[in-house]
Amino acid sequence: MTEWWAMNGYGPYVWGAYAVTACVLIGLLVWSWRGFRASRALLARLAQAAPGRHAMAGNEAAATVPGTDQAGPAASFGNGPRR
Repeated sequence: MTEWWAMNGYGPYVWGAYAVTACVLIGLLVWSWRGFRASRALLARLAQAAPGRHAMAGNEAAATVPGTDQAGPAASFGNGPRR
């Protein structure tokens, strides 16, 4: 069994590569989850600021989010004229 872990002397390189890959994947998962939660919070703030309105109903959705200087979702997704 120890020969399998050592992999003919290449074990530290192979297992190190697996460890780095696992850390990157976990980091991407955490980063994506935090972005999802931030987007969900922004959507909740927008829905609370304008009840009864659809977020992408028209160019009015490009206004800034109340209480911040950030543009709403229509400004970042290009809610302009269609080609």
